[in-house]
Amino acid sequence: MKKNMMMALMAIAMVSGTVCCAGAEELPETDELVIYHSNPTDWCDPMIAQFEEETGVKVSVVTGSTGDLAAKIAAESANTQADILWGGSPVTYNGISEYLQPYESTEQDALYDFCIDENHLWQAFDVSPHVIMYNTDMVSEEEAPKSWEDLLDEKWKGQISQADPTSSSTALCISMIQLQAFGGEDGGYDYMRSFYENLDGKISSSSSNVYKMVADGEFAIGVTYEYPVLEYIASEAPVQVVYPEEGTYCSPGALAIIKDCPNQMNAQKFVDFIQGSKIQDTLAGINKRSSRTDVVAGESMKPLDEVPKMDYQETWAEEHKDEFVEFWKDLVTE
Repeated sequence: MKKNMMMALMAIAMVSGTVCCAGAEELPETDELVIYHSNPTDWCDPMIAQFEEETGVKVSVVTGSTGDLAAKIAAESANTQADILWGGSPVTYNGISEYLQPYESTEQDALYDFCIDENHLWQAFDVSPHVIMYNTDMVSEEEAPKSWEDLLDEKWKGQISQADPTSSSTALCISMIQLQAFGGEDGGYDYMRSFYENLDGKISSSSSNVYKMVADGEFAIGVTYEYPVLEYIASEAPVQVVYPEEGTYCSPGALAIIKDCPNQMNAQKFVDFIQGSKIQDTLAGINKRSSRTDVVAGESMKPLDEVPKMDYQETWAEEHKDEFVEFWKDLVTE
């Protein structure tokens, strides 16, 4: 009987060893990582450098807008080059879900529920409400827009800084917020047509230009996300932030592992590293909100529970994203 038990244990050990070896073959150890990102380099580069120092992994970087990088990943799908896409909102990642690799981070239990993708295709780095900003040298607090609807006021015609939602993940997410705030298919497209007309043909190719041009006084107001506005306020630039009365979407800033990427083990390490408390504890110091529930927001930030929020439907946004992009292209060419 002891002999039979010994044989059974040996068989189990052999099977376990086979499974472990298969797992090792699927995730070979490498010393490289390729990151495509759309983040500001002033805070992103130091994080990447810290990851390199702690892991010994050499990171190569390709930068661009989130939309352009997503298109690049799709084009490279037969010969995957990137391991990580980092930057932008989940709406863009949902649009390229077939090119993403599911992963459950070791830090997942510490995240806000809305920062966890049900399919584990994208991962949350930070949280950013989408906001309106204005130049305080050009607009008083009293006359500043208080809502998404106020952006339709004719006095702002040609004075609104807006990025192209067909290439900017941030602009696309804001458009989805505006659409849903005004009834989606029942009234949202009417709002977007009026909003487009108030832009007076002035559309930026990059979301980073939106806040820069408002701070520089080229535009009176802009639609963007919270972080860069808080950065400008901290540097005493003449800008201020407005959280729209109809509510906004507190969007996770996303990253994802690319399907069939060459350095998947290191990609998983990077996700765990970025979501870990060591990095997340530093976010308040750069005016960003953590995706973790155990990290306190910075003093410059409005408490998250005081930010007006709408019932943003990610599924609806994904289902109508392509339809809206075509709608926007038609507006531009009319």
